[in-house]
Amino acid sequence: MTDAGTAYTTAQGEASVLHTLAPGDTLTPGAYALGTLANLSGSLTLNGAGDPNSVFVFTLPDSLTTASGSNVILTNGAQACNVFWQVGSSATLGTNSNFAGHIVALSSITATTGATINGSLVARTGTVTLDSNTITNNVCAPTVVVAPPAPVQSAVVNSVTPANCVASGPTTVTLNGTFPTPISNITVNGAVLAPASWLQTPTSIVVTAAVATTAPVVIQLYDGAVPTVTTGTIHVIKIVNNTYGGTAVPSDFMLTLRHWGTDVVGSPASGVADPGRTYVLAPGTYVLGEADTLNYIHSFNIRGQDTNFVDLLPGEDLTIIQTNNELPPLVAPVGGTVVPPPATVSGGVLPKTGSPWFNLLFLGVGAMVISGVVLGLKRSPKI
Repeated sequence: MTDAGTAYTTAQGEASVLHTLAPGDTLTPGAYALGTLANLSGSLTLNGAGDPNSVFVFTLPDSLTTASGSNVILTNGAQACNVFWQVGSSATLGTNSNFAGHIVALSSITATTGATINGSLVARTGTVTLDSNTITNNVCAPTVVVAPPAPVQSAVVNSVTPANCVASGPTTVTLNGTFPTPISNITVNGAVLAPASWLQTPTSIVVTAAVATTAPVVIQLYDGAVPTVTTGTIHVIKIVNNTYGGTAVPSDFMLTLRHWGTDVVGSPASGVADPGRTYVLAPGTYVLGEADTLNYIHSFNIRGQDTNFVDLLPGEDLTIIQTNNELPPLVAPVGGTVVPPPATVSGGVLPKTGSPWFNLLFLGVGAMVISGVVLGLKRSPKI
């Protein structure tokens, strides 16, 4: 309760922007004063602007009421652990509504039937009343921020020599085109080269870099300083279904996230339950993988697709749900061990090898082979 009082007072002291809630609102990180008798209907979207550490603070001098079926939606890195609602009176969450953040109310809090809360409910002087509700109060997800490669600027490349441009060891690649101004920076697969690593003319640039891969090599040219690009966010949530008495938890499974076969920073890493593990990455194609685990089978859900390839766009906020389902145990017959079923052959019955029919079949096949060899010899041209 002491911590709740500190949070309540701190929120009141934030320099807030006056705001009136309206259905369909989208807000960026900051502190907002919502005025008296605040009502939330429809959807309120909290956009984290690509920062998983973004904070939202809402101060209300009076009560907070959310409508039935209303939603507080977190996007682009926003996390419920960093959303705070300071309520000067009481709060009421509508039937089957979905709420996000920590409510610290001076008086009471009522969550009506079916309301779900991603956060916590703290009433300082009154009661917290629940009715068939689900409250999930997770800590902030671990975050990995990777500096993204920058986009190509104004140089024009018409062709590359050699055309296949794939070799190992120190590799020399010639870029043919138009280069009217000096190139000040070059990157290969996102790594900045030393200035002595290339030679420029008005119509070509010869790049020498240590490349030891058969994967595509990305060479980027810059007329000025290496710029930055808008990042995207990937959340990886691990779900484990122990249907047959298993005891595995998300952290028992090791996941990888790779770009062109190379692990991103923070990969591989153990699985994390909702809200999952967060990666802030450059736009591009990534592959989610997992080591096989005995007695469990895994599946992916990315935008409703079951592939483990992820095409991340600038500014995009993606959630990947990676599920492990426990396999049913093998049941041994009474008094014995588990034996795989015998293989069957459809379409006929093979004769027994010791029967006259098998001997006749063997002689017939042998005669066919010998005849084929003889015919082949007769048809061979003379040298």
